[in-house]
Amino acid sequence: MKAGNEIVLNMLAGESYSHYFAPWAKIGLVDWVPEEPGIYSWHLRITRALRGWLETTARGFVEDLFNQQSLQANVRGTLGLQYVGELERLIEHQGGLAALLPEILVMVPVPLYIGMSTNLHQRLTTHKKQLQNYLRLGSPTKAVGLGIDLDTELESSHFASRLGAFFKRYQLSEPDLLYVRYMVARVDKGGRVSDRPLVEDLRQAEAYSNRVLTPVFGRR
Repeated sequence: MKAGNEIVLNMLAGESYSHYFAPWAKIGLVDWVPEEPGIYSWHLRITRALRGWLETTARGFVEDLFNQQSLQANVRGTLGLQYVGELERLIEHQGGLAALLPEILVMVPVPLYIGMSTNLHQRLTTHKKQLQNYLRLGSPTKAVGLGIDLDTELESSHFASRLGAFFKRYQLSEPDLLYVRYMVARVDKGGRVSDRPLVEDLRQAEAYSNRVLTPVFGRR
């Protein structure tokens, strides 16, 4: 299969892992993202042009993106008294960006979103178009939670509205700092990767990945 830029990690003899990545500009091209089933994740990189902007007018962008703004707390005090409420983050933004951060974010890519699809090309193209529409028009989408169906137009719009709202807060209209990584599910002649239907395997992988890797705009 020819798609995207393949990343191959050769460990010990006979042990190899591979996946692909596609920059923002290439999402929507079938040569870069195939019409195959698999798991995908969205990521952010810091370009040279963006670095200057971050260090001058948007110093809090990275910290606000990757850190939680508040926490819901439920604690117990003396005599069994309970205290419930929201804790807001009080820390101020710390200085400029670490010089090595652009390389670190690519070496250790923090996921913004993890999803599954039976057609990676179609789903990621829809993600891209809906994010572009949101940034251009600000079209609101209905709030959806854990009940949302996977691999649907509604899921794509949910992702676009959450990420788009954050970008708009910083007046960022060009999302070319985004890129995707994806793995293609290797299926047998019967269209399966195990003894279960393919969709079940993809859904289980997507749910487990979100639970363990906790992407920034994941299904929490």
